[in-house]
Amino acid sequence: MTQLTEQNKVDPRMNETDPTLPRGLYDVMVIDVQDADESSGRTSTLSLVVVSGEMKGHVITLDQPLDLDEPLLLLGCPGSLTVGADDLRLQLED
Repeated sequence: MTQLTEQNKVDPRMNETDPTLPRGLYDVMVIDVQDADESSGRTSTLSLVVVSGEMKGHVITLDQPLDLDEPLLLLGCPGSLTVGADDLRLQLED
């Protein structure tokens, strides 16, 4: 299981009309991965879609400082996203 954490960010961007995701636990799936080049500090962009519950269908974009050898391997990967008071935790299944 892969675990990613973003500290001090509780405002994952979804869309222009509904800019934040409320606190809670969400089942998600990776739908896009963009691995940045080394000159940009290795920040990768993960796009996730919520797959169940009230927020189903909402797309969330997270910037993560990752070194991804094979970023395309994350496509379609299920996981869970926890939005807390002052952090995010993303756990992806292997």
